Amino acid sequence: MANLNKALWLRAVFDEMIPIIRMATFDFVSHIPDGRHALPTKWVWAIKRGTGGKIEKFGVRCLARGDSQQKGIDYNETFAPVASLTTLRIVLSIAARLGLSMDQMDVISAFLNGLIDTIVYLTQPEGFSLGMGMVCILHKSIYGLCQADRIWYRLQKKKKEYGITSCMTLW
Repeated sequence: MANLNKALWLRAVFDEMIPIIRMATFDFVSHIPDGRHALPTKWVWAIKRGTGGKIEKFGVRCLARGDSQQKGIDYNETFAPVASLTTLRIVLSIAARLGLSMDQMDVISAFLNGLIDTIVYLTQPEGFSLGMGMVCILHKSIYGLCQADRIWYRLQKKKKEYGITSCMTLW
């Protein structure tokens, strides 16, 4: 944070943490049960540039270090259906040939919506500490988890079962 753009980076950090807090993604607890571990958290920093190289946005993502997860403890299933690039190209070419318009969207904080199906603990995100010995227990998915894609897909499937309309999600 000893950067000339410190204020912009801090704004990006708060923009990332506000949905995490608002969505009640995790709570703080004082201890982890025996035999469990807390996954490390990590900040990923990126400067988003537009055409001509002009800075458009300072982006920050708080994520779990999913590479530290243990199958059978931190997650069970990871499968989520994925559309191949070939399939996407075919859909786009059919739309172009028929003169159809297509929309694309990005869901901000998409993974924070799905309820997590296992008990996962995280270390406190750097800069958002409630004190020594405290860890986070997840209630909802967060970026970086091995099962995050599966949880997001399951949430979209449930919405369709209940008749909740949303845009099509291509993986």
